[in-house]
Formats: sequence, structure tokens, C-alpha cells
Amino acid sequence: MDFNAKTICDSVHGSIGISELEQRIINTRTFQRLKKIKQLGLASLVFPGAEHSRFAHSIGAMHIMSRMVDGLRAAKCPHVSGENGDEIKQKLRLAALLHDIGHYPLAHLGEQAFQWVDYIKRVEGVTEGEELEDRRSLLQRAAESPKSQAAKHERLGEKILTHSESELRRLIAEAGFEPAEIARIINAEDKDNPFHIQLMSSTLDCDRVDFLLRDSLASGTSFGQVDINYIIANIYWDSESQRVCFKSKAKNAIEHFIMSRYFSYNLTYHKTVMGFELMAKTLFFMMMSDDSFPKDSYGGIATSLAEVDDRIGSDPEFLANFTDEYFWYYLEKSGELGFGDDLFKRLRRHLLHREPLRPLWEERLVADLSNDEISSPFKYVSEKLLDDLRSRQDCQDSLDKAGLNVDDVVVLSKQIDFEGVTYSRPYYKKPPNAEDLYKLVKIHSSEKTGDLIQDPGSIIRVLSNYQQRIARVYALVPKDSKEERALRDIIRDRVEDN
Repeated sequence: MDFNAKTICDSVHGSIGISELEQRIINTRTFQRLKKIKQLGLASLVFPGAEHSRFAHSIGAMHIMSRMVDGLRAAKCPHVSGENGDEIKQKLRLAALLHDIGHYPLAHLGEQAFQWVDYIKRVEGVTEGEELEDRRSLLQRAAESPKSQAAKHERLGEKILTHSESELRRLIAEAGFEPAEIARIINAEDKDNPFHIQLMSSTLDCDRVDFLLRDSLASGTSFGQVDINYIIANIYWDSESQRVCFKSKAKNAIEHFIMSRYFSYNLTYHKTVMGFELMAKTLFFMMMSDDSFPKDSYGGIATSLAEVDDRIGSDPEFLANFTDEYFWYYLEKSGELGFGDDLFKRLRRHLLHREPLRPLWEERLVADLSNDEISSPFKYVSEKLLDDLRSRQDCQDSLDKAGLNVDDVVVLSKQIDFEGVTYSRPYYKKPPNAEDLYKLVKIHSSEKTGDLIQDPGSIIRVLSNYQQRIARVYALVPKDSKEERALRDIIRDRVEDN
């Protein structure tokens, strides 16, 4: 099997070889739509160079997967060697190439909006024609929007790969592969082959390697300058544990990678980026959840996951246009049609004029996961501030005097882990499952093979027991306005009193 039938020149990896099957898949409209979905959502509003797409990232992830498989072959891994070795390599390359095929418009931001809509309609019992409760606190609901597993992009990707009219399904099946198996590898559900999970969905997988390098290059930041070549050159197959490992001499390079990935989240969770994305998620949700949103010649905005599924199966044009432009088109359309209440119109105006929610206050905490004690300022801002602004008469009086509405204030909390599993077991209500443990980096030395987080000589053992927690207060107020200054003073007084 020729994996260099054609060559793609990539800004991150240089020359990337592809097979004829991969070329046919890349040329489909379904895959080409990834060119119109930005890798980092709205980050380009803050980092102008971050215009790169899920398309380029998917090809890069496939390239990293291929290099890892080649390294395992050299390490005598029987699962990727022998007469079926090329078929297995092609299968894993396909999984890496197609791992983001189910992304929604605006990537993870759009996914969260659809998860929110799905949760509201399925769990809270809101059906078509009903008014959503608590519209006044919609911004805060956006910050705390619930997750629906049914709306994850991996699930949508499985639908795209396996439905009867799928062009990808046809191409994959004609080449002798099973589309459902490719989907299982992408979704980390191939439990009969744990090494698939390690390569596709772990701390050090093909996806994370490429996006660290690519996001760093595109955004103009330096956190992606890690020695990936050295790490891959030291990949190792441990026949006793049947796991993908890395030789101990690559430990420092791997620690550097994990720490760089941690710091990269400061790009994703940048205060201004999050201000834009919270507005966009709220707008997306409001358009999808309101049945009065006008239909158009394209069928109108999808209002549920069931509708997305139906239209993907019945209308090729819908999927091809289910990109970032899908959101921006309907946002522009909403203005032409006069859609939306006052909150919607203000959010729309702010987003289209690049005026994010104003970040007024921030508390950061590096939390010890083995200790439940949380510092007072962080705990107050993340858990109690908004309630006080709503319920305390002195706060209400101050807000009224400044002409402020508490419904325009939102508290957004985020957590960033060094590792998904910590060696400190009290952190868990129950022990991690087998899939969690597959995802840990494993280090091989002459004496033994073990998890990096269990290595007493590794800084990651210590850092895995900590979590960065961020609580930010935003408000829908003009920049440098008297309202902004007044609200910041009110928040400062409340934090100092607590």
C-alpha cells in the first residue's frame, strides 16, 4: 500500500504523504467543509493569525499517527506488523484523518450550544412552542450550560461516517474497511485494542500533538516548541503489558510536552476570547431554541439534534454548509428580520462590532486535588458573588444607582488539569476506569514499565495532583464606561468583605 501516492505541503510538518484512498476522502465535500471550520473557534478575534482550520489539523493528525505507527513497527509491535500491517496502518490513519469530521459550526463552541439545546429539550422537557424559563439569566446559563453526550462531535462524526447515504461510508467500505470500526477508534471505544485508544485519545496522542504544534505556530505563541521528533523516535512497545510506551530517556521531552499543553490552554481560555465565545454561544442557542426564528430557502436554522441528523441524511447541501459561515449567515439574517429580544440584539451588536463581554474580575487558584479546602476569594467569586448581587439589598441599591442590570453579569469558571488522572486517589469518588488508565503516558526503563504520574522522579507526578482553577466575572457593558467602573467597585467591595 502506497502512503505517498500524493504529497501535501504542510506549514507544520512539511511534506505529508497520502494514499489514493485518503486523497479521495480529502476531495469529498464532506471533508472539504472542514476548511470552513476554524480550529480555535473565535480565537482569531484576539490572535489574528489563528485562522487555521480543522481541515489542516486533521491531515496533520493523520501524519503524526503514521509516524507513531512506523515507530511501533520498528519497536516490533505485532499489532501493526506482519502481512496485515499496512491495512492496520491505513485504518489508523483513516481514524486520525476523520477524527474531527463531526465538528459543528464554530467547533467546540457550536458543540456546546447544541449540547445545551439538546439537554434543555430532552432533560428539562422543553418542547417546540414552549417558552424557555429564566431568560433573564441566559448569560449565566450559557456559562454553566449542561453537557449532553448525544451532542458530542464524535457522535455526529459517527453519524456522518455510517449513515446509508454517506459518501465517506461508501469510499471506506469500497476500500475494504468498516466505517463503524473507524468510528469506534475515533470514539475510544475499541476496547479490544487498547493501543488504539493510546494512539487516538490519550495524553500523548496524534490529535494533541498536532494541535499543540499547529495552534502555537498559527497564534504566534512559543509554547509549541517541543521536541516531538525525539519523543516519537523513542516510542516503544511493551510486550508484557501490551501497551504503547516511551523510553525513559524521552521523559524530559514528554514532561515538556505535557506542561506546554497545559500552558496552551491559556490561549483557549484567554479572557477576551472567552468573552467573545460566551456571547456567540448564547446567540447560537437563542436562535436555535426560538421557534419564531424565520425559515428561509435553505430550510432555516436547525433547532434540534434530531433535525441535524435528519438533514445530514437527506440533504447533502446541509452538511456541506454546516460550517462557521452557517452561524454567521443566520446571525446576519437575524438583523435583517428584526429577530430577538433586547438581550439578543445587544449581544449581536457587541459581537459584530468586536466588543466582547468586559472582564471585570478574576480569581485564580492552583488547587491541590488531595485537599478539599479552597481559598476564600476564589470560593466566594465562583460560588456566591452572583447570588449576593441578586439578593443583597445593598448590592441592588448600588447596581440601581449605577444603572446596571444584574442579568448582564456572569461568572465563568474553568478548570485546567495537567493530567486526566492523578496519583492521589482520594481525588476520585471512585477509581478511574480502564479507559482512563489507557490514556496515561507510560515510561519504559530497563527495570520496569509504569505510568509517568507514578514516577517519583517526574515533575508530572507532582503536577498531576494539581488543577488550575479560574473564576472570571464578565459584564455586558461598554468598555471603560462609568457602568464598568461602578460594577468593578461593587465586586471589589464584596470580595474584600468576604
